[in-house]
Amino acid sequence: ANRYGVNISFIHPEYTNQTCNKCGCISRKNRKTQEDFSCIECNYSENADLNSAINIKNRVLLDVLRDKFLQINSFSEFRNKNLKKEIIKSTLENYYRVA
Repeated sequence: ANRYGVNISFIHPEYTNQTCNKCGCISRKNRKTQEDFSCIECNYSENADLNSAINIKNRVLLDVLRDKFLQINSFSEFRNKNLKKEIIKSTLENYYRVA
């Protein structure tokens, strides 16, 4: 992957198949069947595999944005990185293109 410029990200896959990608509700009841996802909170319905894939994508993007904008100090606290506005804007624009 590195040879071709492809980034690899690792995320925790737990609950991606039970989490609504619209409202965040996590419940086994959201999976009526193997193929169908239907949120018990907001009534969002989608193919179960597609819903899980969107959850995975969102977790990766959140990790990428956190790494770009935040740093951890000596007290293990997140602090904003000192970034120029142009860098922040470019990063956010790229995020929304992918999302």
